[in-house]
Amino acid sequence: MTAHPRTAWVHIGPHKTGTTALQYALADARPGLNAAGYRCLTRPDQPENLHICFCADPFSARLAENRWNGEPAPLEARRAALLSELSAEAEQSAPRDLILSDEGLSLMQEDEVRRLVDFLLGHCERIRVIAYLREPQSWISSFAQQALKWSGATLDEVFAAPRLPGYALRFAPWLKVVGRDNMDFRIYRKGRSGGTLADFARVIGCDPAVFVPSSTNWGNESVSHRSAIMLSAINAACPPFVNSRFNPARPYRLNGRDLLPGRRFALPRETVLAARDALADERAVIDDLIGRKVFAAPAVPRMSLANWFGREREALETFALTHLDNCRMAQNEAALRNHFRACKLRDTDRDAARTALSNAIRQVACHWATHPIAQEAAETDHPEQAQIIARRQLLRRIELPRADDEPLIYGNPFDRYGVVGEPTGA
Repeated sequence: MTAHPRTAWVHIGPHKTGTTALQYALADARPGLNAAGYRCLTRPDQPENLHICFCADPFSARLAENRWNGEPAPLEARRAALLSELSAEAEQSAPRDLILSDEGLSLMQEDEVRRLVDFLLGHCERIRVIAYLREPQSWISSFAQQALKWSGATLDEVFAAPRLPGYALRFAPWLKVVGRDNMDFRIYRKGRSGGTLADFARVIGCDPAVFVPSSTNWGNESVSHRSAIMLSAINAACPPFVNSRFNPARPYRLNGRDLLPGRRFALPRETVLAARDALADERAVIDDLIGRKVFAAPAVPRMSLANWFGREREALETFALTHLDNCRMAQNEAALRNHFRACKLRDTDRDAARTALSNAIRQVACHWATHPIAQEAAETDHPEQAQIIARRQLLRRIELPRADDEPLIYGNPFDRYGVVGEPTGA
């Protein structure tokens, strides 16, 4: 057991500083952590729960929204249930120290931070906040790739307005609520002396041997130069989000892992030069937080915007759209196979038929393929009738828009900050 006062160790990221690897390592190390006197309250497969509990509307409402039928979830009931579960787990684990890890916590506003801190102080005697700082030029390159993979950005958007880490804006609410003495700012250096895992263990006073790097494929790998061109074309043709939820017309897992190898992604020199002053300001913030000079400005990339794409751009973009169509057709074929299986088993194995139809409802990615699935759901009184009807209607609006349709809204609904670290509101 811990000798010090019961502590809540709150890891707030930010993004692109080894957070996903740490969260999966925490999940894998849960038994060892329990034995060592710690209890991790967050899980990498449920990252939205802390935001639903403590973030303001409408951001938490978007997170709580049912991703299939788009109907608003009963937010207050969901929030109350999650808070009750969180409290029960915290009390059950007493007197162990608590661990929370979520990079999204670095995007909380002051009132949201205060709600979370008040909750934790109801279960612990003190709070220690841990944040990792990455060299800003490296950060914007890494985040540009994430924007391509997960937010539906195009290369033109990424090159014209790269996201900055916004360290001052991220940490101001935490500094105000918990104070500088309760915050530990660390330097992120990938893979050095065990990387973030070993460093985090040392900060909380745990044996680093508890943390074994997870073999889980997080989907957080770097994309190649050619894959970035393909993803940009795919995102322009079929963005991953529509009307604040996942786009049903976009095939699953289309985020770069199954695209092309090649040379590493690097931002063009024009993009980095345009952001040079802002990057210098970010380094100054890091120096102030750490109390010494930390990062020198790295070399500017040699590749210019004029030669970034090269002669193969047109071929890559054509291949990307063909790949998109092939993936969508394959997913629709899987949906229709599950529909056929559901029809075949309807009278002999109702549970298997219901499961097969559920899979079909989640897989179907074209409006024309929703008709037989919706009909089968209605005839068998399937519990997900509302989901397939909503999916069918949204796919129709995407593929066959009418003049009287409300405009569709594309973009990542979970993105709280703009391209240069400015808040866009909850």
